[in-house]
Order: sequence, then structure tokens, then C-alpha cells
Amino acid sequence: MKKHKFTDEEHFAIWRAYGQKCFYCEQPLAFAEITIDHLIPERLLDDTEQLQSIKSQYGLVLATWVICSQNRHLQHDLTSPPPCRET
Repeated sequence: MKKHKFTDEEHFAIWRAYGQKCFYCEQPLAFAEITIDHLIPERLLDDTEQLQSIKSQYGLVLATWVICSQNRHLQHDLTSPPPCRET
């Protein structure tokens, strides 16, 4: 599956949906400092069975995108905490 290219409008909508705060540490974020993180790796979007299994396991309905700080964002997955939660 091709990676999703977020529009400015999508960035803004997701930022507003999360209350202008980092999903992981809940610190306030200015719009200019956000990045969108995938709770579920995009490579799994083509594997419907595994995707549904993960969504069920973690209670995810629609949300697979979250916002976080560009400065604190590193690659991680659902089994390891992101850098801003490790402190």
C-alpha cells in the first residue's frame, strides 16, 4: 500500500482532534511542531486479518494516526513506549 500523504487540512484536523497535545505524553504542541505517527505500521494495512487482530487487541476502532512532537518522535511500536514516555 502506498504511504498516505497528509494534507495540511488533515494535519490540522488530527491536531485539533487530539486537543493540540502529544498523544503519548499529553504535552501541548504548537501546530508547527507536530508529526503524525502511525499506531499501526502502514505495511499492515494490506494484511486485513492481522490489522483486525491488532485493532481488536488494542481496542482501536478508527484511530490509527496520532500526533506527537517532531523532536521526541522515534520509531517504535505498540509494544514499546515512545521516547517521551520513557522518562
